[in-house]
Amino acid sequence: MIKNLWRIIKGTISDIIDEIYTLIGLFAGWLVLTGSAKVVIGKVIMIGFIVWIIRNRIKDFSGKE
Repeated sequence: MIKNLWRIIKGTISDIIDEIYTLIGLFAGWLVLTGSAKVVIGKVIMIGFIVWIIRNRIKDFSGKE
């Protein structure tokens, strides 16, 4: 159980590191926004990031590339 959880965490961190330039670009774009646009886009980025992590975990468990 703990080994499986560690494998999942390790894989997720590896995926995040692989996408670091995309995340930096999203963060830089978010920084230049102001007002309600910054709030809305910030929420969209966070939701998209969470969905991306969940999708990658499901893909890994199903064995599909």
